[in-house]
This record gives sequence, C-alpha cells and structure tokens, in this order.
Amino acid sequence: MPKKRKRRMSSPESENSRTSFVKRILWGSLFSVILFFILMLILSLIVVKAGLSDSMQNILVFFVSLLSVFAGAFLSLRKTYEKGLLSGVLVSLPVIVFICAVLLAVVKDIGLRTAIMALLMMLGGALGGIAAVNK
Repeated sequence: MPKKRKRRMSSPESENSRTSFVKRILWGSLFSVILFFILMLILSLIVVKAGLSDSMQNILVFFVSLLSVFAGAFLSLRKTYEKGLLSGVLVSLPVIVFICAVLLAVVKDIGLRTAIMALLMMLGGALGGIAAVNK
C-alpha cells in the first residue's frame, strides 16, 4: 500500500505573496482598461477631426490595444522579478474579457479584428511583463 503524502500547509508568507500577486494582476488590468478607453476617446476625436481611412483606424486601434496592456503589465509588474511573460499575459486576460463584453453589449458581434486585437493585447502584456522583470 503506498504511503500517504502529507499535505503541505501553506505558510502565511505564501498566502500573502499570492494575494499580493493577484492584486498586482488586477491593478494592472484595471489600469489597462482605463488607459485603453482614454486612448480610444482621444483616437475617436482624432478620427472625427482628421477623417482617417478605415485601414488607418484599424492600425491605430491595434496600436492602442497593445500599448495600453503593455503599460498596465509594465507598471503592475515592475517590482516582480520572475515570471514576466506569464504575469503579463495574466494582466491582459481580464482586459480582453472586459472589452469583449463591452463589444458584445454595444455591437453584438465579435469578428476577426477583435480576435487580432486580443492576440495583440496578450502580446503587449507579455512584452510588458518581460520588460518589467528585466529592467
């Protein structure tokens, strides 16, 4: 009969570090969402005044998506010294879910551009996490 393994009790330090990690991820996600909507507001004002083409609008939306999640991941993970790639992607996931929910509520459709934007957000989060850890 195999021996039963004793379950390791989690120490208060590991509980505290997990809580701190989750708070950092959520703070970065919140910052990214706020920055995304501020930059989108600025972009919409520019589009109205300048009359940009559709292809240019798409490129700028993709850039704003990448930039907002990069900034959120970088600012929230700059005091972390490990797992930058994973942490950055984790910062981007709540942002993607929130923005897709808003798009579904307003437009009632998610297409290829939204999928590309989500991939770019994950890329931006990963790059932001890597940059924050390796600064």
